[in-house]
Amino acid sequence: MPARPDHILYNLNGTWFDERGLSFRVIGDHYSANEITATHDLSNDKSLIIGTMGHAFVLNAMSFVEYPTGYRILSAVVRDPWANRARRTLSPQEWAQISFAVRIEVHRLR
Repeated sequence: MPARPDHILYNLNGTWFDERGLSFRVIGDHYSANEITATHDLSNDKSLIIGTMGHAFVLNAMSFVEYPTGYRILSAVVRDPWANRARRTLSPQEWAQISFAVRIEVHRLR
């Protein structure tokens, strides 16, 4: 269903159970997300949720060039939850229109 970033976070954050009944905690925030934190998160196998052009995606990979003044994103690979999690690369227009990014931490509970 369509949702604003605060609704996504409200529904994402909390304790969940996987298909084996094991619990885990999800912590997401959109205040600290930017190109620099996204490159670090993706390098550490942490996906992000991004919103662009009125649609949310899971950001799984990016290719970029690092310059002394910052990063130039060359491509961004996402999974689309509305298209059966289809993998695709965002268009330059979609990348330019990103309206939010959510960093996600998942912690297994004992």
